[in-house]
Amino acid sequence: MRCLLLVLLLAGCTAKADKTEHSGCDLAGHYRLRFEAGVGQKLWFRFKVDSSGQTATMTKPNAMTVEKVKLDPDPAACKLSLTATTPRGEVLAQATLDPKTNMVTGTLRISGDREGAALSGFRDQGPPAGKHAACMTPGVYELVVPAEQAWDSDTEGVSCDEATLRIAFLVEPFGDDLAIDQLDADGTAAWGAEDVFEVGPCALEVRFRHHDQTAYTRLAFAADKVTATAMQASMRVVSKSGDVGRCIIDSPMAWVERRPE
Repeated sequence: MRCLLLVLLLAGCTAKADKTEHSGCDLAGHYRLRFEAGVGQKLWFRFKVDSSGQTATMTKPNAMTVEKVKLDPDPAACKLSLTATTPRGEVLAQATLDPKTNMVTGTLRISGDREGAALSGFRDQGPPAGKHAACMTPGVYELVVPAEQAWDSDTEGVSCDEATLRIAFLVEPFGDDLAIDQLDADGTAAWGAEDVFEVGPCALEVRFRHHDQTAYTRLAFAADKVTATAMQASMRVVSKSGDVGRCIIDSPMAWVERRPE
């Protein structure tokens, strides 16, 4: 009888220990967070936490180049801290997860910055979710404005005969919004800006702004198909003699291609 009671007592203690060990939040998932860049533009800070909840890896696109990452999870409080080593110093992200809504809030601090920037976004445990998830396919797309049309040069001596525009951009549901961000050729975040206006169900007007090129276009999404109606485009051109000018076109022919993953 005593042996039976001892076995039951030990089993109860083990179950209690297991319950304590697994209490709190499951922090695993893909964290898609954004922070204010100070110029009215939000930039990405993205990372994945593995199934153990102990290790993190950065994901593209990100606003900064990260060399090393250290994760300090606190599942009991549904919080985590992530220290990223960049060429400009260490960056500390502190985030709190709401496990019911998967919304994430926090602060991003660069080395030497006491105040930091507000972080906000979502933790995904599957495909990105949001208001527009049913009518579009997340991924990387490319706006194409071809050369075979009448581009005009704003500078004498600068030819627009070979002017053509290609703007790669990421599209993802982001809560009630569609997040659109320009990308460089290697898939990293471009140092550009986007003005986004919702004009209908899964339809946006987007102004892409970049030092080398700009475009203003309407984008209509239907699953993985995107229809472009461009209002204007321009690009920076350097002539063979070194003259710098811009090639501009109004109401150009344009289309959108989806890049393979």
